[in-house]
Amino acid sequence: MKPFKSTNQLVELLRDERGLEIDDHDTAVSYLRRTNYYRFTGYSRYFQLDPACGNNKYRDGTSFEQITELIRRDDELRMQLFVPISEVEMSVRARFAHLAGRKFGDESFYLRAENYISDTPETSKRIRDIAIELRETSSGMVRHYRDDEDLSRIPIWVAVEVLSFGKLSWMVESLKVDGLREELADFFGYSRAPFPRVLHSLSALRNSCAHHSQLWHRNLTIQCPLPLSKRERPRDIVFHEHGLYPAILALKKLVKSEVSRAQLAAIDKSLRDESTYAAGLLTPEGVR
Repeated sequence: MKPFKSTNQLVELLRDERGLEIDDHDTAVSYLRRTNYYRFTGYSRYFQLDPACGNNKYRDGTSFEQITELIRRDDELRMQLFVPISEVEMSVRARFAHLAGRKFGDESFYLRAENYISDTPETSKRIRDIAIELRETSSGMVRHYRDDEDLSRIPIWVAVEVLSFGKLSWMVESLKVDGLREELADFFGYSRAPFPRVLHSLSALRNSCAHHSQLWHRNLTIQCPLPLSKRERPRDIVFHEHGLYPAILALKKLVKSEVSRAQLAAIDKSLRDESTYAAGLLTPEGVR
């Protein structure tokens, strides 16, 4: 067990024992009082000699300001990504509710295991989680259709407004119904085969942004498929298929609004500056 250290002691540890350049002690203390020490070191590990083997000393010339700049850019990126992801999420909710309602009517078909591709323990658990979310929500829309524990009268066009994007993307991927996924993909002008997986990946990325997770030098928790057409992949950007950039390419194809397009253009521009930050997003090493 590591003993508790004050913020002052942590700054001294970084500077005196590990060799991080810190010009202003008080500024560093103030920063770490607002930013968790382990969030800071999550970024700074990529500047240490061999943290996996216990050598936490920093490479010569590594400064506190370098690390804080990476954290600032990651904060900015998460906020930029929220705009296009939110647009896609809201559009998927609306269109999926329309298509599924047309095929199933106003019954709560999404709570019946036989409507999914396979009745596995995972399917049963996910259905239970959906039911819990519908029972616990304070939404007036849901309460209007809910009768105590009876959820059978809650139509899909009501349920989609309170269920998480993750649960919604699982429905799209797992429902056993001909044509629904294909119609949804066609509406967005996206290739049919990878579309459900794209939504699953974007829902995971949305959660990473919402929970302030590190994006720099991280692989996506759910890999986003690359566009099937190579013409949609830029030739002047080198990127790893397990990193963030395939999700950005998917968002470019899915969004319609000028606001979302502007955010994605700003992200694209920042990834072409050949900085340490851009390299860590395009070709991430994963967790060190």
